Amino acid sequence: MTKKKLLLIEDDKDLCETTSNFLINSGFDCLMAFNGAEGIQKTFEHFPDLVLCDIAMPVIDGYEVYNILQESQVTATIPFIFITAKVEKEDVRLGMQMGVDDYITKPFDFNDLLISINKRLEKYSKIKKFQDDRLRTLFDNSPYMVFIYYDNYYIYANKNFLQQVGYSYDEIMNHPLS
Repeated sequence: MTKKKLLLIEDDKDLCETTSNFLINSGFDCLMAFNGAEGIQKTFEHFPDLVLCDIAMPVIDGYEVYNILQESQVTATIPFIFITAKVEKEDVRLGMQMGVDDYITKPFDFNDLLISINKRLEKYSKIKKFQDDRLRTLFDNSPYMVFIYYDNYYIYANKNFLQQVGYSYDEIMNHPLS
């Protein structure tokens, strides 16, 4: 099983490195960004499985990071957790009303952070599996020929497509499109 990739966006370099080391030792791949602009760029470059983000940062704050990532279809579903020193009730409510998946206040317990990360990843995995299963059912039962290819190779073909081209599923999978 591949390691889950996390992105930690935190302007306090010591806290960022300490937290990153804890996450790596807990079995994750962890990318670091030291401001919001760098965090946005790394999100679009690496598509992490989950983003952990401080709020009060230079260049672009955590609220804006979250809003920008929510505007894109490719990043809007990535689980997002604020890790912040903003502990006032209004701050917590604002974060939750924005739609973040969790709001953890500093100083935090590393084990609590790990529990939150694992719960968010587990929930996202269930949602993704449900959506994938629904999409596969839709394709499998389509009256049309459906195939999907990636990097010039077939990665999926429904029965109508296989009947039309005269190949079995095993024969066509990983077969070049040409």
